[in-house]
Amino acid sequence: MLDVFKGELFIHPAALDYSGNTCSHACAYCFASLRSADRRFSIAKLGKLCLGRSTSGALGDALFNLGYPVCVSNRSDPFCKANGDNTRAVLELLDLVPNGVFFQTKGVSDPSAWRALDAFRKKNVVMYITISSTSPEISRRIEPGAPDPADRIELARYAKSRGWEVIIGINPCVGQWMPEEDLISLEDTLLESGIDRYLVMPLSLNSRDATTMSGARREMLEADGVLDETIRHDGQFYHWVRQYRRMNRRGLHAYSVCGPLPCHMDDLACAKLGKHMNSVQHFTDYAWDEHARSGKTLFTFPDFLRVMTDGNPEMAAFSHPDMYKYILCINRAVWKAGGLAKTARTFPDVYRVLWNSPSMVHSPCNLWCFTRLVDGSGRPVRDERGDMQLVFLGGGPIASRDRKAAMTAEDLREKGVILKW
Repeated sequence: MLDVFKGELFIHPAALDYSGNTCSHACAYCFASLRSADRRFSIAKLGKLCLGRSTSGALGDALFNLGYPVCVSNRSDPFCKANGDNTRAVLELLDLVPNGVFFQTKGVSDPSAWRALDAFRKKNVVMYITISSTSPEISRRIEPGAPDPADRIELARYAKSRGWEVIIGINPCVGQWMPEEDLISLEDTLLESGIDRYLVMPLSLNSRDATTMSGARREMLEADGVLDETIRHDGQFYHWVRQYRRMNRRGLHAYSVCGPLPCHMDDLACAKLGKHMNSVQHFTDYAWDEHARSGKTLFTFPDFLRVMTDGNPEMAAFSHPDMYKYILCINRAVWKAGGLAKTARTFPDVYRVLWNSPSMVHSPCNLWCFTRLVDGSGRPVRDERGDMQLVFLGGGPIASRDRKAAMTAEDLREKGVILKW
């Protein structure tokens, strides 16, 4: 299935996601299997698009025809046993078009899949490979159908030798599965092949997931107290933050969605893909650069819009009746509240809703390096267009997990933060 990459619009460079069949890796922590287990492959839509025969007028078709990249894939592993044959057909079709390809996988073990990659001629490719543990025993327990860690390292070296961008996903970053000493050893091994780019994320599970998961899945996660720590946002949170910061201090390119530190995504996946969607991380990088250049601390929606449409001038004018579905997919409550969330037809409309909606998980309001500016009554301070204003805090102690989501100008002055446009 090829669809608009709605849920990840604000954090991923791909605009579209190709999803195969239900993934056969059976990973203990997989959000896709927990929340949407029934997925089925269909190549018909992708075939029409790649051959220039689609006349549907769908939002995804329009973005594909504009040249935006395809993620292969976010909701299933393209190289797992359930999807191998289909993925070979997908790669043959994607070789016909200029769109970049962003692979997301836990490795390749099937010889026919290796042959398909060998035959893939495209150059604007990113290979993102998840390595949650370097221990074969742990890997087989939490990712029973996936290739061993050694196979994934082999794929990383292969992709690098092809000239593709390689990103290693320590995702999830769990202390019991990937202790710091194991992660450092992995970094050393990959650096020998020139691989220094990482996505580092905590285990993403909530209490509802815990109540709906199967007994077997629960057993995988209850070992070593992983499930309990994750739901309480306790030890796993601090292990993730510690590794993320340590890797950046080491000089590696470590990225974390909505993380407080700059990582300049254009140095990562985006430059290799060519045309791409800008992410909220681009805005974080922009804020750090502007603060270093001029001392700017007060950021407004026009700043955000400028960053999100940079390099993609058609974004400012692109209009489609289905644009509101981005908001509906990410936060139904915001959409049900009405207003622009229900009538959005352009990317600037969607970005404005995101900017002004703290309950949307990837809103700039929730970036660690910002706080919302409020008045003495706790109401947001808005500009002449009615948009909220954010204050840059940087990456020090104030921009921590315990930071206040909203602060007055007086609070900020007490913390040593001066408002500067």
